[in-house]
Amino acid sequence: MLGRFPASLLDPRYFYAALAGYLLAVAAFPVFKTTPSFLFILKLFDALGLAIFSVLGAQVALQHNLNLLSTVLLGLLTGIGGGVLRDVLANEVPLVLRQEVYALASLIGVMTLWFAYHAGISVTVAVILGAIVVFVIRLAAIYWHLNLPRVSRH
Repeated sequence: MLGRFPASLLDPRYFYAALAGYLLAVAAFPVFKTTPSFLFILKLFDALGLAIFSVLGAQVALQHNLNLLSTVLLGLLTGIGGGVLRDVLANEVPLVLRQEVYALASLIGVMTLWFAYHAGISVTVAVILGAIVVFVIRLAAIYWHLNLPRVSRH
C-alpha cells in the first residue's frame, strides 16, 4: 500500500518465526487440547497476534510520516487482516464482523501509539505501549465477555 515491498518477504526471519510458531503449535496441541482452558489459551495467542500486528502496521505508517487516519487504517488492516484470513479459511464468520471487541481494541491501541509518539515518546516505547493497550483491551473483552452493541435490523 505504501509502495514498498513487504518486509516479511524480504527478510527470511519472518518465515522462520512463522514456521517455528506452527511447529510449536503442532507439538503443543496434544497437551493443550485436554486442558480445560484450551480455548482461552488460543484466544490469548490471538490477542497477542492482534496486538503485535496492529502496532507493526502502525509503525510502518509512522516511518512514512502518515497522519492519524492513515496510521489507524494501516494498523487496523495489518492487525485484523490475519484474523480475518484465519477465520475465512476455517469457514467461520470473522471475529471482526461479530459483536466481539476485536477491531476496537486494535483501533484504541494504534491511536495510543500515534498520540504517544506525537507527544514526544520514543517510537519503541510508543509501540510497546500501543501493543499493551491492544492486548489488555482484548483480554478484558475475552475475560468479561464484553461485546459491542448489535444494530437492530428493524
